[in-house]
Amino acid sequence: MTLDDGARIQYEHLVLATGARNRRAEDLPGSDLDGVLALRTLAESLELRERLQGAERVAIVGAGYIGLEVASAAASLGREVDVFEAAERPMTRTTSAPMAAFFASAHERRGVRLHLGAAPAAIAGSGSRVEAVQDARGKRHRADVVLIAIGAQPDDELAARAGLAVDRGVIVDELLRCPQDQAISAIGDCARFPSRHFGGVTALESVQNAAEQGRAVAARIASGSQAPYAAVPWFWSDQAGLRLQIAGRTADADQTIVCGEGDDARFSVLCFIEGRLCGVESVGRPGDHVAARRLLAGDERRLQAREAAAPGFELRDYARAD
Repeated sequence: MTLDDGARIQYEHLVLATGARNRRAEDLPGSDLDGVLALRTLAESLELRERLQGAERVAIVGAGYIGLEVASAAASLGREVDVFEAAERPMTRTTSAPMAAFFASAHERRGVRLHLGAAPAAIAGSGSRVEAVQDARGKRHRADVVLIAIGAQPDDELAARAGLAVDRGVIVDELLRCPQDQAISAIGDCARFPSRHFGGVTALESVQNAAEQGRAVAARIASGSQAPYAAVPWFWSDQAGLRLQIAGRTADADQTIVCGEGDDARFSVLCFIEGRLCGVESVGRPGDHVAARRLLAGDERRLQAREAAAPGFELRDYARAD
């Protein structure tokens, strides 16, 4: 391996953990104005915190985890908050429709204004300083700070330069090795790997995935383990005074069943594809989250939608009996 200063480093095994980069709104006029921020690094988080202290109005482009978590934090500081999302519901890539609707209502009750199906047309400024977000109808929404939170893309440039296969991430096999050179592995946000939980090859942006893939590769290098990476993906997000916990795959479920009462913020959405459990989203039910991870890790009997639809069904009881 050659460094940018010309130094060469020998290795027996190389692990690529280059992460991801924020998607940039380069085609959005005004995105280079002072006060238009991104959020990934420590320096960016410190700048955002400082800017929020002096702001009265905050605009966020993107209603994913990051955008809504920042919206929640800004609203708790008493700021006026507008969130612009091109999709018709928030968290489109990560949650089911029922859970997205629940969190949309929760944010709106806290004063956050959600503009769904409404990508901004431009960011306006006075001189070099941001002043407003302009929507497609030409209406200006005043903003002292604008956060661009429209997702990330795997950082696979180094792998591509090395001649490794890339396709929206570094392509690896079930052992997280690069097929072109099995002395190289890729893990975390930059890796695109075969997942039995998502069906086919996928990339996951999550702390859990990065940590568990790191442990899997370390075990293979240290002990020769040949166990395929098959960890159940799980996620969490703190928003609007609530904690959302997700296990498995939920955003593209073709059937959902709600267990519990959404009105008291203690419920779970059970998600199914072709009648089989593929993921569970929980609010105020950590026991359901633990049960879901256990059930999804199993290779044998998988909960069927017809079973979950039975009156009085409880996921935790089902998992204990399984």
